[in-house]
Amino acid sequence: MNKVFAGVAGAGALAGAAYYYSKSTSVPQNSAFVFVKPHAVTPSTNSLVRNELAKKGLKITSEGDLTSEVIDQKKLIDQHYYAIASK
Repeated sequence: MNKVFAGVAGAGALAGAAYYYSKSTSVPQNSAFVFVKPHAVTPSTNSLVRNELAKKGLKITSEGDLTSEVIDQKKLIDQHYYAIASK
């Protein structure tokens, strides 16, 4: 079963949806984020993302907000780019 967790970032930050795929405990779980450029974070874009993910068989199980302050405090961007740079 495919599952999706979707969130919308606030105040010029990121919007994203994270999902993981798992059929059984013996299958590895994968995860990813879908980022939407800040200028594109609108109700219609959010609907488009939801609809397209649903067409692919992904089920959204959770949604929430992520403010730029939280992104800064938790160094989410720093962690993301560190992981990329470390490869």
